Amino acid sequence: MQQIFLTTLLLLFGVSVHAQDALLKAQERAKYLGDYKALLEHEDGTIRLAAIEEALLSDDALLRSMALETALDSDDDRLQMTAIRWYINEREQIPVTLTLPDRATDGQKYIYQTWSSLILLKPEVTGQNEIQYRASYGAGGQLIRGGMELRFNPGGGMGCTMTVKAAGAATLLGQFFCNFGPSYSKRFGEEQAAIVARIDLS
Repeated sequence: MQQIFLTTLLLLFGVSVHAQDALLKAQERAKYLGDYKALLEHEDGTIRLAAIEEALLSDDALLRSMALETALDSDDDRLQMTAIRWYINEREQIPVTLTLPDRATDGQKYIYQTWSSLILLKPEVTGQNEIQYRASYGAGGQLIRGGMELRFNPGGGMGCTMTVKAAGAATLLGQFFCNFGPSYSKRFGEEQAAIVARIDLS
């Protein structure tokens, strides 16, 4: 009976020590994240940029997520471009969501039917802020202030551009726009059209 009582005390003491250790670690973690969040939101833009760059290079998934969201949700073009560059280079593929309006024109329907399943494969940002990727009719692109601009060339005199910019902490939002050229404009009854384009970063 005494042995059972002693074993119970040891188990309870062990649980208590473990709980205290977990609490201390949680408190240290919370302080670290709080201190780093202060750096990410620092009034000095250079400090903010350095904190974003270091966080995105770290092995800490939560820290990377905090940095990405903070950068995209800011009104600082440098932070946004840094975050978007990192995001592109970290992905093997980036799905794009296109939205067809309720009363779509023939030109809008063509854009949607042609690129509704658009996925940017093996995207990469080069040293000159140019974006390389593989996609249907893809013709390259570049980083721009607060976002990216990609070109598509389906031929027949048509030229298309997808421009998306940071719209909050986890989304790039903009439009997929096409100039149709003579043959297509005659077919669609319009010279150009555009539909909403979105990239979800979460």
